[in-house]
Amino acid sequence: MKGSMVLGLMCVFSLGFWGMAMEVALAQKTLPSPTAVQFRPREIRMDRNRDGRIDRVEIYDENGVILRVEADTNGDGKINEWVYYKNGVPEKGERDINADGKPDAVLIYDKAGAIIRAETDTNGDGKADEWINYKDGRATQAEKDTNADGKADIYLTYDANGVVIESKTDANKDGKIDEWVTYKDGKPSKAEKDTDGDGKPDTWLTY
Repeated sequence: MKGSMVLGLMCVFSLGFWGMAMEVALAQKTLPSPTAVQFRPREIRMDRNRDGRIDRVEIYDENGVILRVEADTNGDGKINEWVYYKNGVPEKGERDINADGKPDAVLIYDKAGAIIRAETDTNGDGKADEWINYKDGRATQAEKDTNADGKADIYLTYDANGVVIESKTDANKDGKIDEWVTYKDGKPSKAEKDTDGDGKPDTWLTY
């Protein structure tokens, strides 16, 4: 009788143990195994120039799609460039060109993430005074306001390689072009000037 009880208890214990084991095994089969998807980083910090300071920060959403990049591009230890993304593609960028911690340049991208326009405040007065248009990542045209009146007085044209080939300038700031310069290999080759304000060149220079 006693032996039967022991055997019965052993059977119950054995069945209970194997039942638990089966439950654990089933649980292991139903629980998802860790994957890279479960551990997507929300932020990545980098020291690209190995000076011991963070110079690039990448921010991601919960699906691992990039949202923003912040970078120190001049190595002074301060973030001076910000790029904002939409659906993983650059949409807008900002740059601090005078190291005051505030953006001075705004970069605009097309739907493919290629830069198409830049607007820059070069004198720090809070207003854009330089505008550059891009195509295929290269400058095509630029305008500059050199007297802070909000109007462009220098116009630049570039070739397919982004090299300047022509400039037109309103030198006396009367609203009319009075100086034309032609460039070769990025350097002035000849110039024409209107010195009496009649809209026609009366002085010619060769370089």
